[in-house]
Amino acid sequence: MNTRQDRFTLAIERLVDSDMLTESEAAALIAERLAASRSLAKGDTRAARQHIDQVAQLLEALIQTGGLALVDGRAVIQAAERLLDLPASEGAQAH
Repeated sequence: MNTRQDRFTLAIERLVDSDMLTESEAAALIAERLAASRSLAKGDTRAARQHIDQVAQLLEALIQTGGLALVDGRAVIQAAERLLDLPASEGAQAH
């Protein structure tokens, strides 16, 4: 695992540990993070992008419903985007 993956993992773990997410929300984010990491390990950046987009969509839905503060969601989305060296705003605009 590289430093960018570590940051992505830590950002999600902070949300999970803070009890800001339900168990199902946490499980969904963790599953997508693991899938993105596996895809990157295989060199499949397209699949990794899809999993990162799923993370962003989950977090953006939580932000929109008031279940998560914008700053907390954006921190994870930015960490996820860095895995593929894309600007964070590009991934958020793709939704």
